[in-house]
Amino acid sequence: WLLTRRRRWRSRVPLPFTADGFNGADGTFITAHRGELDADWLLHPGHTPATPVTIAGGGAYAPVSVGLYYTSAPDIEDAYVEAEIDFKSNVGNVNYGPAGRLSVSANTMYHARYNTSTGAWELYRFVAGVASLLQSVTEAFPTGQKRRLGLKMIGTSICMAVDGVEGAPVTDASVTAAGRCGLRFGGLGITATTG
Repeated sequence: WLLTRRRRWRSRVPLPFTADGFNGADGTFITAHRGELDADWLLHPGHTPATPVTIAGGGAYAPVSVGLYYTSAPDIEDAYVEAEIDFKSNVGNVNYGPAGRLSVSANTMYHARYNTSTGAWELYRFVAGVASLLQSVTEAFPTGQKRRLGLKMIGTSICMAVDGVEGAPVTDASVTAAGRCGLRFGGLGITATTG
C-alpha cells in the first residue's frame, strides 16, 4: 500500500506522503494499526463491518463483505494511490482496491479494483452511494500472483495503472473536491490464507 503525491507535475516519480506496508502484529485490526508514514486508518462512517479489516503476514484482509477505510493524511485532490493485491486462492466474488477523493461524510469517491467475478480491472465513481462503472479492462489475474493497482486523479483526468502501466484516462468531473485516500474491500469475506 503506497499513497503518493506529486510535487512537480512533470516529474514521473511520485513522492509518498503516506505509506503503509501493514507490518504489524497478525490479527491487529486496521483501525488499531499505524503505518510507516502518517497512516492512521479510520473506518468510513457509511460502512460498519461486523469484523474490521485485519492485518496478517504484511497485508490486510477483510473477513466480511465490505469495508471502506481512509487514512488520516490530509485531504488531497490530485493524487496517485496504489495498493498491492495478492489473491492467494479463488474464493469467488472479491474486489479490493484503492480509493481516492474519498469524502469522509458521504459515500463519494473514485475506486479502482480487480473484480474476480468479471475477470476485469474496473474503475468506478461513487457519488452519494450511487456507483457508476467508468472503465473495465478484462485481464486474467491468476491466483498466487501479486499485482499493483494504482488510481491516478489529476483534475478531471482519472485512470488506473496496473503494475505501473497507466491505462487510457477517463474524463470525469463528478468528484472534484479534495478528499482522503484509502482502501475499499468488497465481495466475499476472506482470511489471511485465502487472500
